[in-house]
Amino acid sequence: MTEIKTIKQYENFMYRHCINEEPPLDLYELHTHSFYELIYILSGEVTHVVENRRYKLKRNDLVIIRPFDSHYIQINASADYERYNILFDGEALGINKELLPHELDVIHASRGDVTESYLYRLFKNELRLTPKKYIMQKRLLYAENLIMRGSRPTDIYAECGFKDYTTFYRNYTTSFGHSPSERDGRKISFLD
Repeated sequence: MTEIKTIKQYENFMYRHCINEEPPLDLYELHTHSFYELIYILSGEVTHVVENRRYKLKRNDLVIIRPFDSHYIQINASADYERYNILFDGEALGINKELLPHELDVIHASRGDVTESYLYRLFKNELRLTPKKYIMQKRLLYAENLIMRGSRPTDIYAECGFKDYTTFYRNYTTSFGHSPSERDGRKISFLD
Protein backbone atom coordinates (compact mmCIF):
# COMPACT_ATOMS: atom_id res chain seq x y z
CA MET A 1 0.00 0.00 0.00
CA THR A 2 1.34 3.44 -0.94
CA GLU A 3 0.72 6.26 1.48
CA ILE A 4 1.57 9.79 0.39
CA LYS A 5 2.39 11.65 3.60
CA THR A 6 2.95 15.06 2.02
CA ILE A 7 2.44 16.51 -1.42
CA LYS A 8 2.99 20.11 -2.43
CA GLN A 9 2.54 21.12 -6.04
CA TYR A 10 3.27 24.41 -7.75
CA GLU A 11 3.47 25.39 -11.41
CA ASN A 12 7.02 24.11 -12.09
CA PHE A 13 7.81 22.25 -8.87
CA MET A 14 6.39 19.35 -6.85
CA TYR A 15 7.45 17.79 -3.55
CA ARG A 16 6.24 14.41 -2.22
CA HIS A 17 6.92 12.21 0.79
CA CYS A 18 5.80 8.62 0.11
CA ILE A 19 5.80 5.38 2.07
CA ASN A 20 5.21 2.02 0.39
CA GLU A 21 4.43 -0.63 3.01
CA GLU A 22 5.43 -4.10 1.81
CA PRO A 23 5.48 -3.01 -1.85
CA PRO A 24 5.09 -5.60 -4.61
CA LEU A 25 8.33 -6.30 -6.49
CA ASP A 26 6.86 -4.98 -9.77
CA LEU A 27 5.53 -1.71 -8.34
CA TYR A 28 7.31 0.60 -10.80
CA GLU A 29 7.62 0.34 -14.58
CA LEU A 30 10.22 1.77 -16.93
CA HIS A 31 9.21 5.34 -17.84
CA THR A 32 10.52 8.76 -18.82
CA HIS A 33 9.38 12.34 -18.34
CA SER A 34 10.35 15.87 -19.36
CA PHE A 35 11.35 17.15 -15.91
CA TYR A 36 14.12 16.61 -13.38
CA GLU A 37 13.46 14.35 -10.43
CA LEU A 38 15.39 13.97 -7.18
CA ILE A 39 14.62 10.97 -4.98
CA TYR A 40 15.99 10.88 -1.45
CA ILE A 41 15.90 7.35 0.01
CA LEU A 42 14.83 6.98 3.64
CA SER A 43 14.42 3.19 3.73
CA GLY A 44 13.92 0.11 1.59
CA GLU A 45 15.80 -2.48 -0.44
CA VAL A 46 15.70 -0.98 -3.92
CA THR A 47 17.79 -0.52 -7.06
CA HIS A 48 17.66 2.52 -9.32
CA VAL A 49 17.81 1.59 -13.00
CA VAL A 50 18.56 4.42 -15.44
CA GLU A 51 19.19 3.70 -19.13
CA ASN A 52 21.67 0.77 -18.91
CA ARG A 53 23.04 1.56 -15.44
CA ARG A 54 21.99 -0.02 -12.11
CA TYR A 55 22.55 1.40 -8.61
CA LYS A 56 21.77 -0.48 -5.41
CA LEU A 57 20.39 2.15 -3.06
CA LYS A 58 20.50 2.53 0.68
CA ARG A 59 19.33 5.00 3.30
CA ASN A 60 20.37 8.64 2.61
CA ASP A 61 21.16 8.06 -1.08
CA LEU A 62 20.11 10.82 -3.46
CA VAL A 63 18.99 9.78 -6.95
CA ILE A 64 19.23 12.33 -9.77
CA ILE A 65 17.02 11.75 -12.81
CA ARG A 66 17.40 13.98 -15.86
CA PRO A 67 14.66 14.78 -18.36
CA PHE A 68 14.01 12.01 -20.89
CA ASP A 69 16.23 9.40 -19.17
CA SER A 70 14.44 6.03 -19.12
CA HIS A 71 14.37 4.83 -15.53
CA TYR A 72 12.55 2.97 -12.76
CA ILE A 73 12.99 1.86 -9.18
CA GLN A 74 13.29 -1.90 -8.80
CA ILE A 75 11.97 -3.25 -5.51
CA ASN A 76 14.35 -5.96 -4.26
CA ALA A 77 12.41 -7.09 -1.17
CA SER A 78 8.99 -6.42 0.27
CA ALA A 79 10.47 -4.31 3.07
CA ASP A 80 8.90 -0.87 3.57
CA TYR A 81 10.17 1.70 1.07
CA GLU A 82 10.14 5.39 2.03
CA ARG A 83 11.35 8.34 -0.01
CA TYR A 84 11.13 12.05 -0.71
CA ASN A 85 10.65 13.18 -4.31
CA ILE A 86 11.31 16.61 -5.74
CA LEU A 87 10.22 17.12 -9.35
CA PHE A 88 10.88 20.34 -11.23
CA ASP A 89 10.95 21.84 -14.70
CA GLY A 90 14.60 22.76 -15.16
CA GLU A 91 14.02 24.74 -18.34
CA ALA A 92 11.30 26.90 -16.79
CA LEU A 93 13.54 27.53 -13.78
CA GLY A 94 16.54 28.44 -15.94
CA ILE A 95 18.72 25.50 -14.89
CA ASN A 96 21.65 24.83 -17.19
CA LYS A 97 21.59 21.07 -17.79
CA GLU A 98 25.30 21.12 -18.69
CA LEU A 99 26.22 21.96 -15.07
CA LEU A 100 25.28 18.47 -13.91
CA PRO A 101 27.72 15.76 -15.10
CA HIS A 102 25.80 13.14 -17.07
CA GLU A 103 27.51 10.26 -15.27
CA LEU A 104 26.23 11.53 -11.89
CA ASP A 105 23.07 9.49 -11.24
CA VAL A 106 23.33 8.75 -7.51
CA ILE A 107 25.01 10.43 -4.58
CA HIS A 108 25.80 7.77 -1.96
CA ALA A 109 25.76 9.25 1.53
CA SER A 110 25.66 6.21 3.77
CA ARG A 111 26.94 8.10 6.80
CA GLY A 112 24.14 10.62 6.55
CA ASP A 113 26.24 13.20 4.65
CA VAL A 114 23.13 14.47 2.86
CA THR A 115 21.77 16.75 5.52
CA GLU A 116 19.05 19.35 5.45
CA SER A 117 21.72 22.06 5.15
CA TYR A 118 23.37 20.21 2.22
CA LEU A 119 20.05 19.98 0.37
CA TYR A 120 19.42 23.67 1.15
CA ARG A 121 22.79 24.66 -0.36
CA LEU A 122 22.23 22.41 -3.39
CA PHE A 123 18.80 23.99 -3.99
CA LYS A 124 20.16 27.52 -3.53
CA ASN A 125 23.15 26.93 -5.83
CA GLU A 126 21.03 25.48 -8.64
CA LEU A 127 18.00 27.78 -8.47
CA ARG A 128 19.76 30.90 -7.13
CA LEU A 129 17.05 31.20 -4.44
CA THR A 130 16.47 29.70 -1.03
CA PRO A 131 13.65 27.13 -0.94
CA LYS A 132 11.56 29.53 1.17
CA LYS A 133 11.99 32.43 -1.29
CA TYR A 134 11.32 30.13 -4.25
CA ILE A 135 8.06 28.88 -2.76
CA MET A 136 7.02 32.44 -1.82
CA GLN A 137 7.75 33.60 -5.38
CA LYS A 138 5.67 30.78 -6.86
CA ARG A 139 2.76 31.49 -4.49
CA LEU A 140 2.80 35.17 -5.41
CA LEU A 141 3.02 34.47 -9.16
CA TYR A 142 0.08 32.11 -8.81
CA ALA A 143 -1.87 34.85 -6.99
CA GLU A 144 -1.03 37.39 -9.68
CA ASN A 145 -2.21 34.95 -12.37
CA LEU A 146 -5.53 34.45 -10.56
CA ILE A 147 -6.00 38.21 -10.12
CA MET A 148 -5.29 38.88 -13.80
CA ARG A 149 -7.93 36.26 -14.66
CA GLY A 150 -10.54 38.16 -12.66
CA SER A 151 -10.34 36.76 -9.12
CA ARG A 152 -10.58 39.22 -6.26
CA PRO A 153 -7.42 39.45 -4.11
CA THR A 154 -9.46 39.08 -0.90
CA ASP A 155 -10.91 35.80 -2.24
CA ILE A 156 -7.66 34.07 -3.27
CA TYR A 157 -5.05 34.74 -0.58
CA ALA A 158 -5.80 31.48 1.31
CA GLU A 159 -5.76 29.43 -1.91
CA CYS A 160 -2.25 30.80 -2.51
CA GLY A 161 -1.03 29.56 0.89
CA PHE A 162 -1.34 32.69 3.05
CA LYS A 163 -2.95 32.53 6.50
CA ASP A 164 -4.32 36.07 6.36
CA TYR A 165 -4.87 38.85 3.86
CA THR A 166 -2.46 41.24 5.63
CA THR A 167 0.51 38.89 5.16
CA PHE A 168 -0.49 38.26 1.54
CA TYR A 169 -0.86 42.01 0.86
CA ARG A 170 2.52 42.88 2.41
CA ASN A 171 4.40 40.16 0.48
CA TYR A 172 2.61 40.90 -2.79
CA THR A 173 3.29 44.66 -2.55
CA THR A 174 6.97 44.09 -1.66
CA SER A 175 7.44 41.64 -4.53
CA PHE A 176 5.58 43.47 -7.32
CA GLY A 177 5.83 47.12 -6.25
CA HIS A 178 2.07 47.66 -6.30
CA SER A 179 -0.92 46.38 -4.34
CA PRO A 180 -2.98 43.38 -5.48
CA SER A 181 -5.97 45.64 -6.15
CA GLU A 182 -3.84 47.82 -8.45
CA ARG A 183 -3.02 44.71 -10.52
CA ASP A 184 -6.72 43.87 -10.52
CA GLY A 185 -7.51 46.99 -12.57
CA ARG A 186 -4.51 46.85 -14.93
CA LYS A 187 -4.59 45.48 -18.42
CA ILE A 188 -2.16 42.64 -19.14
CA SER A 189 0.82 44.06 -20.98
CA PHE A 190 4.16 42.72 -22.12
CA LEU A 191 5.68 45.92 -20.75
CA ASP A 192 4.85 45.01 -17.12
